[in-house]
Amino acid sequence: MQNKIFGENLSSLKKGSLYEQVESLIRFFGLSKDSDEIIFIQTFQDIVFDYTKKYNADVIRFLNYWEEKKKSCYLPASEESQNAINITTVHKSKGLA
Repeated sequence: MQNKIFGENLSSLKKGSLYEQVESLIRFFGLSKDSDEIIFIQTFQDIVFDYTKKYNADVIRFLNYWEEKKKSCYLPASEESQNAINITTVHKSKGLA
């Protein structure tokens, strides 16, 4: 059933920009519903968005770009999500750094 629905939406999917295509696929497969993995989805969307600003937003070219860059991509560290402490100097703690 899902394959039929996906096939029906495929033609409209091809009409959008690369970023819109990615967003549509994320919605279709419900990838943004899992709060534990949302950071991965958002980071991938950021990569796609940055790519479309710099290069021709062609799917094949993006996939080639992704193959080259995927191992060097990283998730931004959030101070709130880390179980760590910050060590600062006296200058920095007083706002002097």
